[in-house]
Amino acid sequence: MKDFKVNEFITVRLEEAKTVIYVAGERFQQCKFLLLNIPVNEISSFNDIQSVDEGAEKLNHSLEPRDESYSDFLKWSYDIPPGTEFWGHCSNLQVWSEQNYDTRLLKSDLAFPLLKKLVDAGDQKARNVFKEEIAKRLSSGYYNVIEYLFEQDYIKYLGNEELWVVIRPPLENLKKNNYHVQWWTYKTELPLLLLNKLAEIGDSLVLPVLKKAIIEILQTNNIMNIEMLYDGGYIKYLSRNEFWSVFGQDGAILKNFENQISQFIVVTAKDSFGINVTKKREKTKNELSYFNLSNGIYVDDGPMVFTFENGHITGLGIWSDTKNIFDVNLIPNEVFQLIHLKELTLSCVNLKEVPSDIHNLKSLKSLSLSRNLIADLPNKICRLEQLEYLGLSWNKLITLPKCFGELTHLQELYSFGNPLTKETIDYLKELEKEKKLILYLESN
Repeated sequence: MKDFKVNEFITVRLEEAKTVIYVAGERFQQCKFLLLNIPVNEISSFNDIQSVDEGAEKLNHSLEPRDESYSDFLKWSYDIPPGTEFWGHCSNLQVWSEQNYDTRLLKSDLAFPLLKKLVDAGDQKARNVFKEEIAKRLSSGYYNVIEYLFEQDYIKYLGNEELWVVIRPPLENLKKNNYHVQWWTYKTELPLLLLNKLAEIGDSLVLPVLKKAIIEILQTNNIMNIEMLYDGGYIKYLSRNEFWSVFGQDGAILKNFENQISQFIVVTAKDSFGINVTKKREKTKNELSYFNLSNGIYVDDGPMVFTFENGHITGLGIWSDTKNIFDVNLIPNEVFQLIHLKELTLSCVNLKEVPSDIHNLKSLKSLSLSRNLIADLPNKICRLEQLEYLGLSWNKLITLPKCFGELTHLQELYSFGNPLTKETIDYLKELEKEKKLILYLESN
């Protein structure tokens, strides 16, 4: 067995024809085989190569082993004796060490794990280089590199001040572009990722900066940016007061409505044989989430969504599903002050009546009140002159207002699942003919 001591921490050993790296006496990993076979007529094209990674990329990894058996095949094909290969690896590692662990001299999939191992073993020089390399690669903007750093949890090796140095430039760039990006990637989301990391480790300066960034992103009204805030969990840093302050007077109305809604999570109970036997209700939090209602997006907090456009709330949707049950019962009068509302969905929320103030929602184009406990509708619903869609299925309606003919823009009416009288059914069928209405009708 051959040994070669590279420095105080690194030793290379030849074990059973395999070159193995040891760090502080502990086995690290076997050296992989990589052969850069550069044709003579292409040597000049490699003059500008700055690192082993770039060279390997240029040669498309064609000679890089896929597994150990293929590595042995390559060594046999190119007739590289184990001893020669051992001294080649020793030479590479010695140069790497003498050049202050310059990561350009080794493949990154070896350099970074090896630096991390050296840092954990107490190598101060490796710690300094490792931190510099992490910061440099974070700032590079390369998605795969940044993703790798986060996946391997290398960010933890940077101190607070070092993270701030990395954060400030991309955060300023995002601000200059008004946070508008076509696709959020690690490159553009990087400031938030790092701010989130600082918040997790208790940095005293980060919360105001992080909250300000989140609020400014909310104010872009860019639905893809909003999805990123929810998917990344950043929205949690805002209190509900801070969140609703973004949406002005309309936001204050929805904040009060949110507080009045009771939400329950459905819990399935099992008997001693593991069979589902009952369903229980367990009360939980209730929060409206900012999404474009028309996108039909369900979020983890439950299907409670609203749309915000041009400074006003234009869509509101609350509906129960198999996991979440909402009790609304009565619509607060304040909701009818949302005069820019175009879409309102309150489905399966135990709604018992529709106040006559519904007529104040002059911009309403879609109204869905299906699967509730509504037994009567106010005549003033016919003042919704812009209404195109009306969903009333699965309620307790016996009759409907005889003024539906005044809804000149109405195109679709869903009313099945209600115990409607024959007179009401006849009226709707006549209306269907006169207005060329798409009518979904069924009598119990």
